[in-house]
Amino acid sequence: ISAEPLKVHIEHLKDEAYTNNDILKATSMELVNTMRDLLHLNPLYGEQFRTLLSL
Repeated sequence: ISAEPLKVHIEHLKDEAYTNNDILKATSMELVNTMRDLLHLNPLYGEQFRTLLSL
């Protein structure tokens, strides 16, 4: 191959500071409850979820 390889410039995202408020807690709890509901609907969701957690 006679062409030069592609070059890219990347910038990593920085974590933004946040306060652990009631809205964040409620959203997290709702996410967990929704995942539990999905796992009860179909066993395949459980397998996919376990695979996701193992990554």
